[in-house]
Amino acid sequence: MRKADLIFAISMHVQGLLLKAGIDKKRIYLISFGIDVAQIPSVNFEGKVFDACFVGAIIPGKGVLDLVKAWRMVVDLKPDAKLAIVGGGSGFYINRVKQYITDHGLQGNILMTGFVGEEEKYKIMKASKIFVFPSYLEGCPIVVCEALACGLPIVAYELLAYRDFYGSNLTCVSIGNVKELATKIIKLLSDESLRKEVAKGSYHVAKKFDLENHSETTNKDYT
Repeated sequence: MRKADLIFAISMHVQGLLLKAGIDKKRIYLISFGIDVAQIPSVNFEGKVFDACFVGAIIPGKGVLDLVKAWRMVVDLKPDAKLAIVGGGSGFYINRVKQYITDHGLQGNILMTGFVGEEEKYKIMKASKIFVFPSYLEGCPIVVCEALACGLPIVAYELLAYRDFYGSNLTCVSIGNVKELATKIIKLLSDESLRKEVAKGSYHVAKKFDLENHSETTNKDYT
């Protein structure tokens, strides 16, 4: 990396890490990501089927086991609460998650879909009341932007990467604090007005990362 003429940083947080590592600022180029925001409103869905959803790899770093533990607390207060977990990943870890679901009687409350296509993913997201993403580490959190584009309130662990991209548009809790995660989820699910307030402007935040706009900006920077 020290021999590279140019290094791309996907966020200001990553840029800061590179600078701390002694990389010359002139060699660091700050870039962002883009999503097809225009595609999302055209995806049809039939009402709010799920109380919450998660989309991502089923691996330890994404905090999925934290999520199902938090959901056990949610179900204690809201017995009919439904959670969709979308994604695939490590077989061993998935088995741990599934075993926890079985051991704690959550089979009727949690649906694990495995991998799904883009349109089905957006259908599930739009059919959910909130998006929960307890990941422990993110550099370029695209799925969070997709959730914003779906107009969802988001509960996530407090990560520096989110500040770079989304400012204060997420409801964040301390990393690894499952009880606090459950508390924030319950608070949002119990108050429709709060959900609408939290989600206000979500689409406009996501619009800043529209793939077309991002491509135009990147092309200008390279020409």
